[in-house]
Amino acid sequence: MSQPIKQPLIVNSIKTIDNLVKRYGNSHLKEIDLTHSQTNVIIFLHQESHRLVQQRDIEHSLNLTNPTVSVLLSRLEEKGFVRRITKPEDNRSRIIELTDKVEPIIQEIYEHVRSIEELLFEGLDEAEINALSESLRKVALNAKKRL
Repeated sequence: MSQPIKQPLIVNSIKTIDNLVKRYGNSHLKEIDLTHSQTNVIIFLHQESHRLVQQRDIEHSLNLTNPTVSVLLSRLEEKGFVRRITKPEDNRSRIIELTDKVEPIIQEIYEHVRSIEELLFEGLDEAEINALSESLRKVALNAKKRL
C-alpha cells in the first residue's frame, strides 16, 4: 500500500480557483449579458486588436477546443459583440473582430477581472504577486508543451 500524500496537490488548488473564478464571474457578468468564458474571448480579441485574429488563434491562446470556441463565437455573434469576416482570398478562412458594442463595456470587463484579482491576491504583497505570476506563467507554458 502506498504512502498517503501529506500536502495538498497544487493542481487541486488551481482547479478550485478556476471553478470559483468562473462562478463569481458568471454571477457578476449577467448584467452585461456575458459569461466568464465569453469575456475571456473578448479580452483576447481586445488585446490582439492590432492584428487579424482567426478562430484557431483563440483556440491556441485560450487552450480551448474548436467546438468550444465555435459555440462561444456564435453566442458572442448573436449578442452583437463579435463578427466573423470572410477573408477575400480564402472563403474558408474568417477573421474574428470585436464590434462597436464592446467599446462601452470593455472597461467594465477589465474592472471585473481586476476585482477578481484583488480578491485572490488579498494579503499578498507586490513581490509575492509578481513571483506567483511568473511561476504560474511557467507552469502554464509547461502544461501547454507537455500535456
